[in-house]
Amino acid sequence: YFALIKNNFKKKIFPALLLVSLIPLNFFIFTTPNNLALLMSLVITSWIWYENQHDNLHTNIFGILINILNIAIHPIIGLPMFVIYLSSIVHKKIDNHLKKIFYPIYIFVLTFTVPIALYLNSILNKGSLVLQNTFLNLQNFFSIFARPHYIFIERGPKLLKLLYYYRDILKPLMIIIIILGVFLAIKKYKKNISYFFLSTFSALLISSFLIITSIQFKDVISYDQKLYGTRLLDLSLILFLPFFIIALREIFLKIKQQKIWQIIISILLAIMLLLSWFFTYPTRDNISLYTGQNLRKADLLAVKFITDRNNNQKDYIVLTNQAVATAALEEFGFGGYLNTKEGLQYFYSIPTGGPLYQYFRQMAYIKAERKPMEEAMRFAGVKKAYFIHTDYWSPAAQIRDDAKIDADNWWELDGGKIWVYEYILK
Repeated sequence: YFALIKNNFKKKIFPALLLVSLIPLNFFIFTTPNNLALLMSLVITSWIWYENQHDNLHTNIFGILINILNIAIHPIIGLPMFVIYLSSIVHKKIDNHLKKIFYPIYIFVLTFTVPIALYLNSILNKGSLVLQNTFLNLQNFFSIFARPHYIFIERGPKLLKLLYYYRDILKPLMIIIIILGVFLAIKKYKKNISYFFLSTFSALLISSFLIITSIQFKDVISYDQKLYGTRLLDLSLILFLPFFIIALREIFLKIKQQKIWQIIISILLAIMLLLSWFFTYPTRDNISLYTGQNLRKADLLAVKFITDRNNNQKDYIVLTNQAVATAALEEFGFGGYLNTKEGLQYFYSIPTGGPLYQYFRQMAYIKAERKPMEEAMRFAGVKKAYFIHTDYWSPAAQIRDDAKIDADNWWELDGGKIWVYEYILK
């Protein structure tokens, strides 16, 4: 609000601001460093707009301090945002003929900021990433625009299918509104800063493409490999929120004297806002089999049950999902490492890119049987292993029943919310 009214967008700005939630900003519902950095980036974006009209040394110092804080919160977001902010200062101070030189240099620097940072981090961490052939991995980039792997449209009833079809067109629709906002900012309001943000988007898009298609991260599971690249696209969405607001504001200005259209558009926007709120949060129904649960009492109970059964000794391994493994971290901290041929490994199956988690994936996604459990025990050099299965990990009933067949012992805990299976290497 403060930044936009300083750019002469005061009229009808309040209703437009209230409708920002039309875009499902999923990253603002989880309290993680990445999401906090995105929130800080929204503040910095607003500050860039403010400085577009009121730029001085004091505002620049304040902006730099916010950016340093953002880097400390999460460098993957903070570093490119710092480059964007410093470049916005330069952009305002140079003449138009110099901007022809500025834009290519800016796009080049911003494009390679995160890839170079990741490469330097890899050197410090003894090769945590490897480069791969970009042209052999083009599909990896385009797959980020597909439906999430846990959504199965064909499973749902017709009305629920319609709801998820709307979900499919929601973000493209919001992008169209953003494009309209950019057009208005350039053509109607003559905001030259729009060109700066367009070049910023180009750089972030190219950077995201290069990271997803050209870099493979060791110790990061396959479905998380694209996260570093998609975070830059999330950042670009944050940077373009002011244009989204400008477009919505224009709609309200157009219908200011037309009561019938005010009613129609208000009803339409209210319905869209309701649906957007629905898809802002994770869903679990006949179509969506989302498994990203929080840590539960049942998870802690299972961890404690196993440790009590083994008299607090940690001469066993446990294959389970990340949430339950987090319960082990809460209970034991980082005590409980085993010597393996691939170095020290935590006795619960984390991180998701680690070798033990790959055995859990065999149990959860292929078949819950004895063979992967014995292979995991031989890998870890132990004689006992546990498989923990939860009621939210689909298909819950099939995995539960398959695991019972080969297990030496099994227990159902907390009213059927979690199952523990014991395997002894003979």
